[in-house]
Amino acid sequence: MYLGLNRKIGLKIVDATGAVWDVQVAIGLSRGQPRYYVKGMRKFVTDKGMVPGQAFTLNFVKGKKLFLFR
Repeated sequence: MYLGLNRKIGLKIVDATGAVWDVQVAIGLSRGQPRYYVKGMRKFVTDKGMVPGQAFTLNFVKGKKLFLFR
């Protein structure tokens, strides 16, 4: 179990303006290492005008099943 996630979970990304994006995160193992699968990020990335290779940080709020984007 990583970040308090177990297999597959629905989460939300919330930005400073209160906008919300729904995502799903699944975790598997590949050669003993965690592998993360994320669904629903495309709309978030498009809405934020991000470009390939651009880095950003999400803070995971464990008890609330959400990521904060600032």
